[in-house]
Amino acid sequence: MSSDSSDSDSDEINYDEQIAEVKNKLSENPFDYNARLELVKLYRAANKLEELREERDELATRFPLQECAFIFIITDLKACCLSVQRWQV
Repeated sequence: MSSDSSDSDSDEINYDEQIAEVKNKLSENPFDYNARLELVKLYRAANKLEELREERDELATRFPLQECAFIFIITDLKACCLSVQRWQV
């Protein structure tokens, strides 16, 4: 069992490292669309919901969102709401 917990710890550290790299790219070029999308994917994979919401807001202020982006946003919001409902029950 301890290997499972260490695996999840290393996965989280890996996400944090990847997030830091992408954020560093964005500090050099805040209008790097692909880097912003990558950051959204990383936040989503790392289950960092507040950061995910903030980055999506930032993405929307800098670039027009395509229809498929709204589908992902709605899907994430629904999943978040379901998680909260499970905790409240």
